[in-house]
Amino acid sequence: MKMVAAITCDPGETNIRTSTTCGGCRPYLENKCGLQGRVVSSLECKRDAKNSTKSICSGCCQVPLPCPLQTPPVSSSKCPAMETDKIFKHVGKTVSDCGLCQSGCKTRCDAIGARVTTQACVGLVVVATRVPVGIQCTCCCQKRLPFPPPPPPALSPPPPPPPPNNICKVGNTYSESEHVNTKNCGFCESDCQRRCSGTSLAKQTCTVESSPSQVSCQCCCN
Repeated sequence: MKMVAAITCDPGETNIRTSTTCGGCRPYLENKCGLQGRVVSSLECKRDAKNSTKSICSGCCQVPLPCPLQTPPVSSSKCPAMETDKIFKHVGKTVSDCGLCQSGCKTRCDAIGARVTTQACVGLVVVATRVPVGIQCTCCCQKRLPFPPPPPPALSPPPPPPPPNNICKVGNTYSESEHVNTKNCGFCESDCQRRCSGTSLAKQTCTVESSPSQVSCQCCCN
């Protein structure tokens, strides 16, 4: 018989696999996961069409949560509330082809933005002859939680303030003035002398600007 890959668990989850009936699959997994302080996140049951008591049950135990959520029981044909069921058949296949259920469930759940939580593969037979005629796949799809928005970018520090336009030595008093519509620095000398009245003028500078036409005077008083 061709072997089919078992259900795949997410990182951090534990995998449990046993032989039981499909009806007893979830209760068995809930008990085993409960002993680990976990809940069942996904399960799969493969049942032989010729022998209804022969099935393989496998599932995943979710990473423990601070407050574990209780998941209601689910049969092979009914999903828990808030989950979407997808049921489809493959005619002419047997339970050795249950891998078709795995890929089919993933495709159908992905199409609605959900993940597979439960999938079951049941063999179909002609009631009178018990001859296999195909398999039925049942999937439960749970909507994926949206990713939280990224944190806002950190605010860059404000640019440093421009250095003060101070030409004076420590202890001097600085002052400045402007004279518009002129390029004559002679205004600065008389202006600085007036500003340093009662003290002495230590230093003066004159900056000529062409647009607009003006001079800027900087004075240092002792």
